[in-house]
Amino acid sequence: MKKMMIVWAANILSLWVVDVLMKSIAFYDFWALALTALLLSILNVTLKPFLKLLSLPISILTLGLFSWVIDGIVLYLAIKLSGSYISSFGMAVVDSIILSLVNSGLGLLME
Repeated sequence: MKKMMIVWAANILSLWVVDVLMKSIAFYDFWALALTALLLSILNVTLKPFLKLLSLPISILTLGLFSWVIDGIVLYLAIKLSGSYISSFGMAVVDSIILSLVNSGLGLLME
């Protein structure tokens, strides 16, 4: 449970950083940001492995680059389900790449 709370807090912080850096997403208040982070955590555990399994042949052909599209799908769904703003699916892919970089940086800081 403690690890889940840490992941949720890291997702909140990462989404906030991406919101500040990019104009393609917007959260109306802290609770929308927190809900999006929660949905992102849930979708990463439930939907993402299923999508990765289904897209395994495409991922092999693209040498793993298709995983960025899957990350974009998961981020796009989390933002849309929370009622926040995202400009397009293409920007969701770009935002998910930035989100991954910010999460990696946070992971290094937490060690």
